[in-house]
This record gives sequence, C-alpha cells and structure tokens, in this order.
Amino acid sequence: MHDIAKVVEELFYNKGWTYSRTDDLTFQFGFRAHDIRFDMQAHIGEDRPTLVIYLKIPFHTPKEHFPAVAEFICRANWDLVIGNFELDYLDGEIRYKVSALYDVHPPEVEEVNQMIDICLAMGYRFYGGFGAVIYGGVFPETAFLEIEEGL
Repeated sequence: MHDIAKVVEELFYNKGWTYSRTDDLTFQFGFRAHDIRFDMQAHIGEDRPTLVIYLKIPFHTPKEHFPAVAEFICRANWDLVIGNFELDYLDGEIRYKVSALYDVHPPEVEEVNQMIDICLAMGYRFYGGFGAVIYGGVFPETAFLEIEEGL
C-alpha cells in the first residue's frame, strides 16, 4: 500500500470516519455540516507523491449559469492562500481542491486532517454564495461581497 494511503487510512481509523476505496489511490467519503452534505475525495498521485483533497459543492450548475458561477469562483479564488474552487465546464460540477506534494516525506496524519478541514471550511463558507448565484439570480459580485461582509 502507498505510504500516503496508509496515513489517510490511519486518520480515518483514528477519527472513526467511514469511507470507501474506488481503487488503491482514491478514497471516497463525506461529511454533513449544518444540514449540508459534502461529498469528498482523497486522491493520491500515481506518478508523483501528491495528495489532493476534493470537496464537491452539492449544486448542479446549469450551462446558462456557467459565466456567473465562473465569475463568482474567480472572485472567491482571488485571495485564497490554500486551495481553490473549480468549475467543470462539461457537467457543471463545482469543487474545492487542496493539494500537497510529499516527495521528501509522507504526510503526517494531522496534515491530512487539516487539508480536509480547509475544504470543509471553504465549502461551508461559500455554499450560500453559490446557491444565491445559481438559484437566486444574485449577481456574482453581490454574492461575494455578502460573504466577505459576513451577511
């Protein structure tokens, strides 16, 4: 088993979290926070010793909203230091991604936990903004400013 996979499994075991494996390099799991279900994935690089944690925002983006969601993502990503949002222009999936390279040493369990925590915090923080843009007809700038101002 890959060294990074051992660390991910150790974290899940220590926390009592459930997960499934789609292959040797991919873990599927999820969390519920304030009545929001976030599906997540931990993926270990096949060619390089990387760990990528993805959090899927639980909205489907209709094609007609792609430009507005893309603008909202640009505004959200502008000042982020760790991780970023992405929009899949094929199916409308929105996700948050945190990644790290471990070519010197495998990650510590707490590092993986922090990566997951960052994804959850960003998903929860921006969830309402995505919903407002996609379903509420709110302009991306307005939705972003409301998040920044804590409204």
